[in-house]
Amino acid sequence: MVDFIAENIKSGISILTTFEKVDHGIALMIIPIPPALELANQCLENVSEMEFKTACYDLDASTDYFKKYKSNEIEFLDESNFAIGIIVRYTSNNW
Repeated sequence: MVDFIAENIKSGISILTTFEKVDHGIALMIIPIPPALELANQCLENVSEMEFKTACYDLDASTDYFKKYKSNEIEFLDESNFAIGIIVRYTSNNW
């Protein structure tokens, strides 16, 4: 089942924006199974370091996560519908 889902996701990576590739790549790194890690690598394989840093900055600005961290208001990215927020919500509720 996981392999089937991974194959379907793999076919859609090419149409993602750089921001979406970085968001998905970071989110997929959290899932400790080989298909998820392979997808993360595929999401990030053609993203330059500058594009990655820019997307990370945009992700930070969109979620205010580091601002919350700096002011000791750490919370999950549950108000976000980005992949990273969805994965964090899922893992925090199931681990």
